[in-house]
Amino acid sequence: MTTNPKYALLLIALSSVVAGVALAADTEASGTPATAATAAPIITAPSRPQPSLTEQWLQLQASGKAASTRTQQASAAERELANQRLLDSYSHPIPEYMPRTTLTE
Repeated sequence: MTTNPKYALLLIALSSVVAGVALAADTEASGTPATAATAAPIITAPSRPQPSLTEQWLQLQASGKAASTRTQQASAAERELANQRLLDSYSHPIPEYMPRTTLTE
């Protein structure tokens, strides 16, 4: 049986409450307080998952904290070539699907 992720935190919280109630009942019945060795472990969920390395790089890029202080400019010839490349791309029709090719071809 799989547990729906949105109910997982609720199940953890409920199991902690049940363990605490059981511990309190044991303490009242025996008359001696429970020790850390006999107490049920407290399970806590992380407040926020740690971002992956990719997410960290994207956040760094978006924040601009590591941006170069040197401005980068394209020359007039480079801008013209890039613009011409864009205009030339419109001369080819868009295929309905991409043909499958193998690495042996």
